[in-house]
Amino acid sequence: MSSILVVDDDPDIRDLVREVLEFDGYEVSEAQDGAVALEQIHQHRPDLVLLDLGMPVMDGWTFLKQCCGEPDCRGVPVVVMSAVARQPGRPSIPERITHFLHKPFELTDLQSTVAQLLAAS
Repeated sequence: MSSILVVDDDPDIRDLVREVLEFDGYEVSEAQDGAVALEQIHQHRPDLVLLDLGMPVMDGWTFLKQCCGEPDCRGVPVVVMSAVARQPGRPSIPERITHFLHKPFELTDLQSTVAQLLAAS
């Protein structure tokens, strides 16, 4: 069973994404920010990360920067789920990003993106 880590500060989004993906047969864990996500990745390497960019404590950009240096993160596809692709003072979406789902996104787009990426790995 493929495992997915959902990283988003909005508990309603995390719950909805988790419910949809668990229904599709995936093992789903959640983190409310990048710092918690890094801790979880050290404990259990996911097959895919779904990442919001704008979060308190550690945002998605900082998570990506730190994750790139971690052996547990290497090769894990990252799908960004965010309303914005740029913020002042932040770079554009890094090359490490596999896909971008612009919020609000259709659940069918989420499901097809996840299925496509996990089938390829």
